[in-house]
Amino acid sequence: MHKRSRLGIAPRSLCVSMLTAILTILTLPSFTQQLAFPGAEGFGAYASGGRGGTVVHVTNLNPSGEGSLAEAVSRSNRIVVFDVGGVINLSGHDPIKVSDSITIAGQTAPGEGITIYGNRLLIKSENVIMRYIRIRGSIKMSRGSCPLVCDSARNLIIDHCSISWGRWDCCHIKNASDVTWQNCIIAEGIDPQRFGAFTDGTRNWTITHCLWASQKSRNPKLKCYVQQINNVVFNYGSGSIGGHSAGNHYQDVIGNYYISSHVTGKDNHWKMWTETDHLYMRGNYTDTNCDGRLNGILITEYPQTATPMSEPSMHPKCPVTIESAEAAYYTIIAHCGASLHRDVHDNRVIRQLKALGREGGFIDNENDIGGIGSLKGGKHPKDNDKDGIPDVWERKHGLNPYNPSDAMTDADGDGYANIENYINSLVP
Repeated sequence: MHKRSRLGIAPRSLCVSMLTAILTILTLPSFTQQLAFPGAEGFGAYASGGRGGTVVHVTNLNPSGEGSLAEAVSRSNRIVVFDVGGVINLSGHDPIKVSDSITIAGQTAPGEGITIYGNRLLIKSENVIMRYIRIRGSIKMSRGSCPLVCDSARNLIIDHCSISWGRWDCCHIKNASDVTWQNCIIAEGIDPQRFGAFTDGTRNWTITHCLWASQKSRNPKLKCYVQQINNVVFNYGSGSIGGHSAGNHYQDVIGNYYISSHVTGKDNHWKMWTETDHLYMRGNYTDTNCDGRLNGILITEYPQTATPMSEPSMHPKCPVTIESAEAAYYTIIAHCGASLHRDVHDNRVIRQLKALGREGGFIDNENDIGGIGSLKGGKHPKDNDKDGIPDVWERKHGLNPYNPSDAMTDADGDGYANIENYINSLVP
């Protein structure tokens, strides 16, 4: 133990040690708790992903191996950027497993972006940010497969992604917590179930401004503690499904639009609710006349078997911005899914939605709508130091295009690393 003088002053050696420690702290990047990116909302809004770690490039579309997405996300504390665009075909290969503290910046892919096809993406991890990625299953997957699996995930935000063609459900999210899905498309489940998303035991889940389209049920199943705000559910057999179990669940369902198609006809926006489902609802609309116009009516009746709540139960630190159901419909048309470059499948789903009942149907498998197709790859901008930030952007913002270490520093003191400011600048 260091001895102190009678005046309370530490010996010289201790002072030097303390000063060294302070200077070390001051030279490290300072990242206080803040939003995952501008516009992040809800329970997963404070995920930091790979901030403070290393930048890793995806340089090919291989299902595994050096330069692949699978390798890039196999270790923690990484921000993953893409030097290539196109389809990563996992058919006949292992699913991709995402490690803890990962940012997957799909918006950096050149050309028409990135699609993962033919097998699952597994995010059974903590502190993950994923943006602008398409995940599409396949009839070649096993019968019970879901393209996106977020079981036991913690502190996760998925933004502007498109998930489709799940054989059981498009998504599976069990026993997860502090999760946000926002601005996503979850669509076109395939044989045998054609379902949207299943959850059980998940807590603190925000689903906002997502499009749930052309699925027979589970849009999603709300067997959890959840806020479903400003979603559109289109061309469905059953809309929002209650927990329907002995366990207690709390669901805030606010400002959503349920829109039938000529295929589904009769509306069935609530199904399978029991008194253990504590439902707060307001501002939800249903449009069942399939006349090509958005002219639905306000839903005023609770499911007869649910327990009505007089006020919301879910209160994330970062509140969700709530607009009217009608306004959300137009916001979703403009922005949802991997919308920097929508592929033919997302464009088809959006076109059917805009027809407001006159188009839409269910599919058996991806071959019904032309298969996966292809994407234009494009050219990645010049990046001399391989730090994930193009030279032009570095020079414009006072960085050194020959110094790779500046990617993870915070030049402007806003709490985001320079690489994050770059990838955030690529999207609206």
